[in-house]
Amino acid sequence: MEVIEAAENSVVEIPFERLFIGGEFVIDSRIASRGYFMISIAGGKLQLRSTRFVGLIPLNDNVAVNIRPKATIENIGGMIVRSGRLPSAIDNFTRGYKPLFERASNAIEVYWEPYLSSVQRVLERGLLKRYERVPNPPKWRGRLLISETVKRFAARGIRYRAAFEFTTLSHDISENRLVKAALADVVDWMSNAPSRAAAKARLPFAQSLMRALEDITDLRRPLSAQLGEVPKFVQLLPPYAGHYREALWMAYAILQRAIPDIQRGGYASLTSMIVDVSAVFEGYARTIILERAQEAGLVVRDGNLHHRPFFVGATTPYKVLPDIIIQEKNGTVRAVLDVKYKQSINEQDRYELLAFMEATGATRAAFVCPKFVDEERFQFLGTTRGGRSMTILRVDLATQDLRAEEDRLYSLVEKVLDSQPTQ
Repeated sequence: MEVIEAAENSVVEIPFERLFIGGEFVIDSRIASRGYFMISIAGGKLQLRSTRFVGLIPLNDNVAVNIRPKATIENIGGMIVRSGRLPSAIDNFTRGYKPLFERASNAIEVYWEPYLSSVQRVLERGLLKRYERVPNPPKWRGRLLISETVKRFAARGIRYRAAFEFTTLSHDISENRLVKAALADVVDWMSNAPSRAAAKARLPFAQSLMRALEDITDLRRPLSAQLGEVPKFVQLLPPYAGHYREALWMAYAILQRAIPDIQRGGYASLTSMIVDVSAVFEGYARTIILERAQEAGLVVRDGNLHHRPFFVGATTPYKVLPDIIIQEKNGTVRAVLDVKYKQSINEQDRYELLAFMEATGATRAAFVCPKFVDEERFQFLGTTRGGRSMTILRVDLATQDLRAEEDRLYSLVEKVLDSQPTQ
């Protein structure tokens, strides 16, 4: 497959011949309907403008586009974990990840569906098996262990006893135990996720996969020891067992509750992830502000969940959805923040933020945006005739010290909270 490299928010030109397979124009239906690109045609080529998504995006079996984020890969990985916003996993399409994993309690939500498909492929193509030593072998069966027999029996005058090593060809091996253990976690999560209709619908299928593995025993050693052997297991897979590679790495991610480093080029073959950087940035900024505001005795609300009516006392359905509402414990709104994953704020954005202030009663508001060039971190836009002030706060996503940048972000938020609007 040809991989075309592109930067975030750029235009990619794809020759039409790369999109034809067997004489038919083919674009993966999972990609065409998701809004990953804005599409136009010019000069006999398909032009794709990347939007807010980054990652390796397959167009068809011939060509994929790798959209690189503007932020550093390390920072994007950390933001994903802190944000609570999940990447999209594309079933049956893998890429190489570096085997560096960030802890994430919601890792099962990323991989449950592609993992079921991966386990199904393992069962369809055949379970891996090898000769395993039987702990308590039948008497006088197997290979005679002369040294062990002398030490344990002959040296003690015990006659007609001997030690044997007995092995049998079995599916009950470490690789299959790992696959089953991760599947058990997935089934348990699906059973307790009643609000997720897709998971509920697939639960019977997942349970049927568990029944197919019922002869595999549970992990015999501590989980950490087993997981530490996954790279070795993958490296030593025989050629005919390549279908195990995805299942083992996904089992590792699920059992560790971890999300892998999203950069390409590693040898951990996992279902491809596509990251909505805009949603990740919003969730990340809210998490950072929530953690620090709580320490200051403030309350942070997600306006997408806690809607505010636009008109007072009206029965119309008009509502506003500020990304972040900062308020006192008595409910008094101190400020509203609108997270925008964009470099420039336009007139519509300003009107939207003004509507947020009007609906919440706030007199202070700010946009939270990424800082990719030499913009000011704190840019005061001005104060309206009604005494409502607007500011732009910028976060450097290319920083080498993300923790320090998080502290700087909240210090800017405090500056907004403590400011006195001027006419």
